[in-house]
Amino acid sequence: MDYIGDLRKLIGTRPIIMVGANVILINEKGEMLLHHRRDMDSWGLPGGAMELGESLEENARREVYEEVGLTCGKLELFNVYSGADLYHKYPDGNEVYNVTTTYLCRDYFGEMNVDMNEGRDAKFFPIDALPHNLSGPVAKSIHEYVAYASSQAGSTKKHEDTLIETERLRLRPFHESDLSLIYSINNNPECIRFNGWDSMSHAACQEVLIKWQARQAELKTSGPMCVVEKNTGEAVGMAFILPWQECEETYEIGFRLQFEKWHQGYAKELTKGFVDYAQNVLKANAIVGEVGTLNERSLNVFRKMGFVESTHPDGDDGRLFTYALNILSNS
Repeated sequence: MDYIGDLRKLIGTRPIIMVGANVILINEKGEMLLHHRRDMDSWGLPGGAMELGESLEENARREVYEEVGLTCGKLELFNVYSGADLYHKYPDGNEVYNVTTTYLCRDYFGEMNVDMNEGRDAKFFPIDALPHNLSGPVAKSIHEYVAYASSQAGSTKKHEDTLIETERLRLRPFHESDLSLIYSINNNPECIRFNGWDSMSHAACQEVLIKWQARQAELKTSGPMCVVEKNTGEAVGMAFILPWQECEETYEIGFRLQFEKWHQGYAKELTKGFVDYAQNVLKANAIVGEVGTLNERSLNVFRKMGFVESTHPDGDDGRLFTYALNILSNS
């Protein structure tokens, strides 16, 4: 039976709604099984489209067995995904809007046997060392599971790598599980309103995450950082403190928070935290912030914190300003 194949014979490559299921299989080491697809040259979850008369669980079990040779025991509903983000165009031109049910399975048996017509390989990966070329249609569910598993594992490791701490927040290096946060912020119209770029795909956000992790590892005491709420352990924003241009002992700061976390005083708290950190740890002479002239919220934060306002030295259109603070004179 090949419902989608039969449908394509009638309508060609036109967009369709494709209902299906996939499975996150986790072994005793906590590693995730990924299946390398031939058609997209990427890693994803075993799964596929529903056939006529199938239930979603039957769909999930069949696809796992067909693609990797394993038989699923107990299936636990993880999430259901749909909407514009699930649009995908395959290499053969077929267009779909996926409606996908993702299950979690720790109870499986059998020997791995990859269907070489659809895939090239299947293997278990540690969730903090997943391959970077994840399949677009399932990347969101994979990263949501990584975030879920990381939160379940406890917060000890996360607290050990704290770089900056304020009353309610702490800043740490980015983890693989932070990809969903980066995607969420970079696809919220309010969050990117003054940044001069459009929304970003999961793949683009993943590239950004890799660059940020490398940059922070290089700088060690500064760089891009993830903002975490102390009381919930939730990652709520992105921030950075970086050497500014060629100015010796001067650092630039910036941050973006999830829209739901606005109006809680976090922006002012982060700015104060950066000031203290730059003075006491980095031994900087000044920190600066670059803000678009229409971004009133950020402008007001810097003004209230006592930064000195000036025209941005690299721009002549009046859109950017620089706020400089001589930390030593305010200590």
